[in-house]
Amino acid sequence: MKPRRDHVPAAATGLAALLAAAATAWPDPWIYERSLVLGGQGWRIFTAHAVHFGPLHLWTNLAVVLPAVYLGAREDGRTLALVLAASATAVGAGLFAFDPALARFGGLSGVACALVAWTGLRWCATARRRTAGVSLLAVLAAKLMLFDSRTTDTATLPADIVPLAAAHWIGAAAGGAVFILRYFREERLSPRPTTLRRDRS
Repeated sequence: MKPRRDHVPAAATGLAALLAAAATAWPDPWIYERSLVLGGQGWRIFTAHAVHFGPLHLWTNLAVVLPAVYLGAREDGRTLALVLAASATAVGAGLFAFDPALARFGGLSGVACALVAWTGLRWCATARRRTAGVSLLAVLAAKLMLFDSRTTDTATLPADIVPLAAAHWIGAAAGGAVFILRYFREERLSPRPTTLRRDRS
């Protein structure tokens, strides 16, 4: 019998909350500043996700990220780590490459979209959770449309939150890509049933 490892998801969730709170309280070394990234501080592309512009911004993102990290660590910790790394890289590098006018950036919303996309697709792949997975993906689709710059009136949002639609879309695409790659890899590596042929000679 394998030992229970319930402490692993709890530890992963606690670590995510601690890092985000610490980076928000002490943002200067971690926040995305385009001029500093161009000056050689490339780590800010990755660490900016932990920085938030105020308590509301922080807890809004953690309300999505922490449950997703906990569930992901319980069910597939290795792929969870891949989703986090892929989405943080894709969002940070994407904004740096394709939005040169963006001077400062921080927040987990792009990573949160990746986690929701990955979780929803993972649940859709199982009959027992398919309804929950479809519902989760529907909520994500509504969020992406709501925060699209063509349909969102930012004047109605709190002053410390300015949504970046590109970060949300890139994050969701990264989470979906990780699921698809892992799904087809597992399908390719899964054993196929063999049929026995009777020798008629």
